[in-house]
Amino acid sequence: MKNPYFDKIGHSRALVSLNRIQKNYKIIEKLCPDKKLMPMLKADAYGHGALTIAKKLKSLKNLYGFGVAYFEEAIELRNTGNISTDIPIIVFSGSSHWNSEKHQLCSRFGIRPIISSVADLCSFCKLHKSTPVKFELKFNTGMNRLGIDPEELTIVQKLLRDKKISTSLMGIGSHFAVAESPHSNTSQTQVKRFKYIAKTLHEILKGKSLHMANSAGIWNFEKHGIDLTTVVRPGLSLYGVPPWKGAPTHGIQFVMEVQYRVLATRTVAAGETIGYGASFKVGQNSRKSAIRIGIAGGGYADGLLRSFQNDGALYRNKLRLPIVGRVNMDLIAFQFQGREIKANQWISSIGRDTDIWDIAQNCGTIPYELLTSVSRRVPRIFK
Repeated sequence: MKNPYFDKIGHSRALVSLNRIQKNYKIIEKLCPDKKLMPMLKADAYGHGALTIAKKLKSLKNLYGFGVAYFEEAIELRNTGNISTDIPIIVFSGSSHWNSEKHQLCSRFGIRPIISSVADLCSFCKLHKSTPVKFELKFNTGMNRLGIDPEELTIVQKLLRDKKISTSLMGIGSHFAVAESPHSNTSQTQVKRFKYIAKTLHEILKGKSLHMANSAGIWNFEKHGIDLTTVVRPGLSLYGVPPWKGAPTHGIQFVMEVQYRVLATRTVAAGETIGYGASFKVGQNSRKSAIRIGIAGGGYADGLLRSFQNDGALYRNKLRLPIVGRVNMDLIAFQFQGREIKANQWISSIGRDTDIWDIAQNCGTIPYELLTSVSRRVPRIFK
């Protein structure tokens, strides 16, 4: 931390292991031999700190480039993160509704857009004549969000007959809907469609990249049979989270631990309530005359969802500390026994001693939401 006073004044913090993220990268690399990797750094690298993560990964073997969702993320990586233009930064969702402003940003900052509709491709081609920009295409194979439909391939082929356009095309991609289920009709149909697209554009795609596999697709790489894919896009797995509950870890390790400082402790008598709405009443479901609680410095912007109040808990080492009452904007209450917790100690919500899939399930959500809800007001401490 740049602030020498943080350890004495901070209310929350996120400890991020750069060694672990580098090791996870190498494990994923081994799972997909001879493939390039496109680490997904969208949403501030899933809450881990995109600028620092990019600096740690930028020199690793088999790096294809970094994937982000929007132009703001790409520009920040290129400028503040000092990521060389030799490393592609690929924009996914933000490339939709193509216009001259986006085209100029790509030219200025060396950003590579993924064009996802025929209309956008037409607009791109017109602007490309005066300002060449490297780009990729996304095809819809069954996810039915963004992407060019296979039925529109004829139009795409006509547009790509222009050598100036086809030369600037760097690759094509698609996205699995249920990559964790490679034998499902949906997955098999998607693979079949992607192969058809690649075959139809075979001449144009010589030497270009093809990518379809997210973390779950990487875990099921051989089962999907997408041997034609040359690039994979690790997201959740890069940060040490198996792509579905119960999935094998393959040795990846959880990268981030989110901690909160205990601000105070107190005894609350039977019959008293805790927090907003008086939703928790001491002694309501037990014979205890009083309980010990702690108040920690964490809330909605610190990765603690309101749904944590249902069956959530905090932890000190492996000691479970049940949450009592509602999660607040900046504070949270938890129960403990005796004198095992003291003010100024740090406790955790997610970390190496917890299963983030179990925590997410208890909160009615998924790990993606838990990780990305850790806002930028929580200092990241990289080690």
